[in-house]
Amino acid sequence: MSEKKPRIMSIGLHIDEGDNVHGVWSEEAQRMTLRVIRDGKAVSARKVESTTYYERPKKPKILSRQEFSRSRDFTVSDEESVQLFSQLWAIDTNHKEIFGHSANAAVATVCGTDGSGTYYPVLAMVFGKVSGNPELFAWRRFIEFAQGTSSYDAEAQYALVVDSELSMIPKLNDQSAPIHGQFYLPKNWKLIYATSDSGKESIFNQLIASSDSAASKVLRLIATKESNVKHWLPVTTEEDHQPTWFALAPPTVPS
Repeated sequence: MSEKKPRIMSIGLHIDEGDNVHGVWSEEAQRMTLRVIRDGKAVSARKVESTTYYERPKKPKILSRQEFSRSRDFTVSDEESVQLFSQLWAIDTNHKEIFGHSANAAVATVCGTDGSGTYYPVLAMVFGKVSGNPELFAWRRFIEFAQGTSSYDAEAQYALVVDSELSMIPKLNDQSAPIHGQFYLPKNWKLIYATSDSGKESIFNQLIASSDSAASKVLRLIATKESNVKHWLPVTTEEDHQPTWFALAPPTVPS
């Protein structure tokens, strides 16, 4: 068994031109406090970005990356980060050639935001070949689905953990680029990056791994009948196309 590589966390403060960052180290609390100073007053950074990774010979392996819109929300604890949101999900899309057509299965895993750490796969979608990254199509459709539910609150904060388009996520989060077509991330949503193949000590990595595993199971299930192929024929009109949805059974609770 290979030895677990040391984890490194880097913190990025996004500030305006002319702002200064002052650091104060507390020997007693063993804590460094950073403040953004503008015109002699402490202000919030435009955003704070936290990245967890480990070193590799070619380039670092990014395990997770999260953006905080306000300095006061920043925390190094993923468990505390989860509690910043009213609802939080992870979504992952897997692909397989089945009966001569490209099949995509995406699964959303729901995570409790009450600090309990509970999570389970809750919803799956199946669709065929799309022109671009199928992950982006799935993100869009899931967010639209969530917005259409009766419990959705446009004033609440939502998050979606994903494992694709790492370099694009900052632009998607600040609505300077669309997710898919002309669909932009709603302003009360945040995308959080996490990889599914490492970093299982983090709740974010556990969530995306849960969706990845469940999506693989869905692909195996739909491949049992050739008559299912109608659900993943090539998508010709992506703006209007709706995937086939499957509600997944919640885990059973021992009596």
